[in-house]
Amino acid sequence: MEGRRRRLARSHRRQAKTGQTKKTMIGNIISHYRILEKIGSGGMGEVFLAEDTKLERRVALKFLPRHLTEDKEARTRFEREAKAAAALNHPNIVTVHEIGEHDGQVFIAMEYIEGQTLKELITVHRTPYTVHPSPIAPSRLPLAQVIEIALQICSGLAAAHVKGIVHRDIKPQNILMDKNGMVKILDFGLAKLKGISSLTKESSTLGTIHYMSPEQTMGKDVDQRSDIWSLGVVLYEMLTGRFPFKGDYEQAVIYSILNEEPEKTTEIRKDIPPEFDRILEKALVKEPEDRYQHVDDLLVDLKHLKRDSRSDRQPAPAPSQSKIRRWNQWAFPATIILLAAIAAIFFYVLKGKPGTPIKPNATQAGQGEWTNSIAVLPFRDFSSKKDQEYFCNGMTDAIIGRLARIPELKVIATTSVMRYRDTAKDIKEIGRELQVENILEGTLQREGDQIRLSAQLISAGNGFHLWADTYDRKLDKVFAIQDEISQAIAMALQLKLNEATRKAMKADPTRNLKAYENLMRGQNLVTSYLLSRHEADFTSAVDSLHKAIEADPGLTQAYAGLAWAYVNHSEVTGNEVEVSMARKYCEAGFRLDPNLAETNAGMGWVRLDAGDIDGAYRHFLRAMAINPNLMPVNHTIGLFLSRLGLAGPSMRFIERSMQLDPAYLYSQSVKARNLQMTGDFAGAEELLLRIIRLVPDDPETLAIYAQLLIKTGQAEEAYPLLERAEKATPIEPHVQNVRALYWAARGDRERALQSMPEPKATVYAMLGMREEALALMEKEIAAGKLYLYIDLLHNPLYDRLRAELRFQAILRQQQLVHEERMRKYGSW
Repeated sequence: MEGRRRRLARSHRRQAKTGQTKKTMIGNIISHYRILEKIGSGGMGEVFLAEDTKLERRVALKFLPRHLTEDKEARTRFEREAKAAAALNHPNIVTVHEIGEHDGQVFIAMEYIEGQTLKELITVHRTPYTVHPSPIAPSRLPLAQVIEIALQICSGLAAAHVKGIVHRDIKPQNILMDKNGMVKILDFGLAKLKGISSLTKESSTLGTIHYMSPEQTMGKDVDQRSDIWSLGVVLYEMLTGRFPFKGDYEQAVIYSILNEEPEKTTEIRKDIPPEFDRILEKALVKEPEDRYQHVDDLLVDLKHLKRDSRSDRQPAPAPSQSKIRRWNQWAFPATIILLAAIAAIFFYVLKGKPGTPIKPNATQAGQGEWTNSIAVLPFRDFSSKKDQEYFCNGMTDAIIGRLARIPELKVIATTSVMRYRDTAKDIKEIGRELQVENILEGTLQREGDQIRLSAQLISAGNGFHLWADTYDRKLDKVFAIQDEISQAIAMALQLKLNEATRKAMKADPTRNLKAYENLMRGQNLVTSYLLSRHEADFTSAVDSLHKAIEADPGLTQAYAGLAWAYVNHSEVTGNEVEVSMARKYCEAGFRLDPNLAETNAGMGWVRLDAGDIDGAYRHFLRAMAINPNLMPVNHTIGLFLSRLGLAGPSMRFIERSMQLDPAYLYSQSVKARNLQMTGDFAGAEELLLRIIRLVPDDPETLAIYAQLLIKTGQAEEAYPLLERAEKATPIEPHVQNVRALYWAARGDRERALQSMPEPKATVYAMLGMREEALALMEKEIAAGKLYLYIDLLHNPLYDRLRAELRFQAILRQQQLVHEERMRKYGSW
């Protein structure tokens, strides 16, 4: 009791002293700030409106309570983090101008926002108590407004998180909104100064406790996922006017946070779509590992929700020419995409090597029609030591490759089936997801040189078993097993095979078992490297593939594996030597077997890279004539046509590629490119968001999406994506070019020009530098650069040039080039 009296006495003395200070501060000049009036107070200090006498602007001065900065270590930590926060330059974060001290009291001078807090907005929109019999009535904030506010908060947080800055005290009181609806996040760095002990002990912070993550309430270290939890609570409150976790006192609230699940928002408000509950559930998972890992992931889901909400309304009118947002020049770096395409092509050779090309009929040589479909699931390792995963994956890959030689059979590629390696999904569900009629599954047991392989073919529609068999063989009969299974499946599906197809299916990659063992090990390690980016996987993969070549110098698949490994490693290291090595191994594969569809498609890209479009086209025609049923062939032809600006013909091949391999993201990227070139930005955005959801940290996709946002008038939303992309690849030219576009969209000429790794006409055009833009375009076209006609026709970044006669001349010139390309390369 006595201790309580002493604490209360200290509190009263502190309040009395503070009150006296307030009366004397109005009108005073502190540093170069004249205090005008008090505008707020709270657990983190008092806030005054002040005039900056140097710059003649209004600012907000926040004076921190003395007891928070008395500890030297705590103050040093605060100043370090506050300075980092002050360096943030983002429209959704309150700008910090200065951190100073007056009479031993730390103050922060920051941007003055004339508006209201989000807490005030929520309170204003609560339904009257008489309408809804709840202690805290549901919010009437319109759903569209909730989503828009949330997107802006996400954008600001993402910019901070990418710099390693965590807010730790996200709540409506720390979210300001100006008169134009712009959201501003306040008080970065202050919660760390206050600390968990203060937050949980002061009664004035009961509101703060409602927004704490479980790890915060337990005093654990926190990261960006704690901010995501707090934002989830804010979202919940905006939608319902209630806290998701309730209690009459601090410990009761903490118990609810740690142990209870909130009521679904759809049960409180009938106009909330169920998808919002799914988003909130993911944001409010108790364990950080199961929560959204990055605020960008939450932003992606909110964008989906925003788009879906719009689609439920009246269709938007067609945009005017002056406001339409269209696609710029191809965002993909040509060299990386080229090599990735080549590597993807050659890596497909690992699935089987047909010794005799298939002569297709007319339909198959174009967009062949399938009469049946199948997915081969990864074989499960039943070996006693469970050390044959590479062998199981190799067998799966080989059977897929043999079946893919049947033109009438749609065979799902390895990339897409590997995600079902340890799945608990039933056959019907897998069939629906992959859109196939049949599933092959099985087990493999290897002990020494003895193999037992069991396989069964199942109808995905009704679960009936169409065929099953078990093979007990010696290791040297591994190719015979692959052939027998493939032939048995063709028979079970009643597919009629001509002699050329049978020969193609029977062809073995090598007679050397040692070479084949190393090939499968290398292939499996390359796949592991793609998933883990562990240097040891890359080194071991290269070693195994070189051993395969030593055992059999004519093993085309080993060269393909090396090309694929070096391409992916060079994307991480930026090593140009590795890029050259990848190209060398691609060319070596073609020399070994020029009658493969894959090697011809690969050489098509090599010729294109050399500027030989006609030579590239001939190789692509040859690839399609040999086998039209392979994903890499369809993908690379679609990519080739897209590079030429022939979006319509390109789309036919890309759609087929996506059917064959739904998980191959490069095809989805090319489709997004085609959609943007033709003005379908909603469709393009949907695809890019899907890719980001699957690979959230891929810098290229992040930069491509950022570029789309800039071109559709949403430059501010592009900022966190660029920050994240630059963190992964700080010197990637494409990312730097998009950054230049960002600054140009913001009207910052100096930063835009400094950011360009090389001159870009689009940046000049956005900045209004018409002469520079047109001169550069004329110079580059004369040097042979591709300026796509449909891009010039639709791209809003060129809008400031359209009235110029020189631009109109360029447009007419490129139209003739486009029409000639369509005549020569558009018919298949």
